[in-house]
Amino acid sequence: MSISFDELQKENKKIKSRLEEKSRDSHNAEMRISELEGKIGSIVEEKLEKKFCNNECSKTGTGEDRRNGIQYYWDIGVSIAPLDFKASRISQAANSSILLELNERNTRNLILKKRKEAGVLKMENCGYSGKNNVYFNEDLTRAKQELFTQARKIKMEREYKFAWVRNGQIYIRKTEEGQAVLIKKLTDLNDL
Repeated sequence: MSISFDELQKENKKIKSRLEEKSRDSHNAEMRISELEGKIGSIVEEKLEKKFCNNECSKTGTGEDRRNGIQYYWDIGVSIAPLDFKASRISQAANSSILLELNERNTRNLILKKRKEAGVLKMENCGYSGKNNVYFNEDLTRAKQELFTQARKIKMEREYKFAWVRNGQIYIRKTEEGQAVLIKKLTDLNDL
């Protein structure tokens, strides 16, 4: 009977060793997948850094994108040459958002800076009748957009004052004096 017990212990040790090895392999695979997801996200975000969406206004810069038949103008003091950007509507609806893809990241940053300095921008500032506000938003990956939606939800639920996106990164802050917290994944929101 003791021989059988010794054999069972040896077999148990072998099985335990294999399980530990498989667990390490699984952990390594999960780490590699996470690393690759991060790299893919960075590549996509780099491409999106030159883009942003403009809601409510079909005229959004000085110039004309003849490829899409859309004229662009806004009263915030930034001119864009027609060859320096590409524009397209996100959907076929007449009042759908417009996606601007700029050739230079610096132009995008200047537009967003000037837009912030200009304060509230109305449809009438775009050459249209109407009092609706015009919004400029960074173009985000689907995963980042979902994360930003969750950040705004947490902002409301936990009474944070700010949740915003800058250069493709999501931030949240409890008070005006508080420190901005960079949100990279859903667990960052859960840890707030």
